[in-house]
This record gives sequence, C-alpha cells and structure tokens, in this order.
Amino acid sequence: MIRKLFSSAVVALVATALVGCSATDPGTTRPEDARAIVVEASEHLREIGAIENADALEDGVISMDEYLASAGRYQSCLRELGIVIGGPDLSPVDNVTLLWALPDDVAGGEEVASGSKSCAEQWQPVAGAYLDSHSERMNDDLQKAVGTCMIAAGYDLSGEEKTVIDFMGPASNSNAAPTRRQSDAEQCIVTASQQLYPDLPGVAVVY
Repeated sequence: MIRKLFSSAVVALVATALVGCSATDPGTTRPEDARAIVVEASEHLREIGAIENADALEDGVISMDEYLASAGRYQSCLRELGIVIGGPDLSPVDNVTLLWALPDDVAGGEEVASGSKSCAEQWQPVAGAYLDSHSERMNDDLQKAVGTCMIAAGYDLSGEEKTVIDFMGPASNSNAAPTRRQSDAEQCIVTASQQLYPDLPGVAVVY
C-alpha cells in the first residue's frame, strides 16, 4: 500500500505515515480479523505503558470516538514537547485517515525528535488498528467530482466507485511504477479535494 501526501504547506499525516502500510487492503478485513487486530494492538500498547490507549482497544473494537480521543492524547504528548500540530481533520478521501498540520516553526533537536518518536509509538498502534478494521469510503461530493474528472480523462466508470481503489482500477505490482490510470486517478482526487476542501491542511491518497 502506498500513502502519498499532497500540500503546499508542511503537512504531517503523522501517525499513519509513520506506521507504514496497513496489514490488509482497505475494506477487506473480516470482522473476526478486525477484532484480532485491535486486541493485538491493545496488548502491545499495554506492554509499552500506554494504558489509556490499551484500555480503549481492549474489547477488540475501536470506535471513532476512541480513535479521536487517542489522537487527542497524541496531540497533547507532542504539545508537552513544544510541538503544536493543527487538526486532526478526517480525510474526505477515505474517511478513516486523520490529517495533521505541522507548523513551519516546530522546534527541532535530538531531544524533541526522540520525544516525538515516543509519542508516535503510543499512537501508531491505535491508528493502524483503526485503519485495518474500518472500511474506506470517499465523501459523496468528492466521489462525484473525481468521477467527472476520470470520465473527462477518457475512462469508463460504472458509477459505483466509492473508494480510491475503485477509481484506480486493478492494482499493479507494489514495486512497479503506477499505471497511467492510477496516476490520472490520483491527480483527479488531489485536484478535486483541493477545490472542494480548501481549508484542509493537505490531501492524503492511500492505495
């Protein structure tokens, strides 16, 4: 899976960009597998002392409220280091990814970098569990705009496209260059998102 960020500003999809690729393709996880993913994340969090996050995931289910509460704890952890990030905003591209805005004047240094990593270690398992246990779906207005863009680019659509993957078409080898359709769909998604949601810190395209 590839995660790409597009923005004229410095944008951090801080948690999910660091966590890397999901264990499964979006929207294909079976309920029993999703529960196992969440429980495993809870156990890991308890081992590293992130008790509040571990408790939230202990029942094998992670709700949007729990996801956002954990994001708030991550934000607070960074704030204690002097790093104030904007957001989070739920991405209209998939309605599972959180977008964060990272100011240009964030303090640097090894101490901050080390502390930031510690904060991320407590947040990444939650983000990963949520992404792997919830299906993606593009906002309706974005679906329509992307569909119009793809048709204008010469692609035939079924009208049932609801996710990034639907618009991208069959996946290519993960090590191969994107197909022409993937590149065109990506550009349509980015352009439409920037036009429809100009106040968001950026656009995240996951496929």
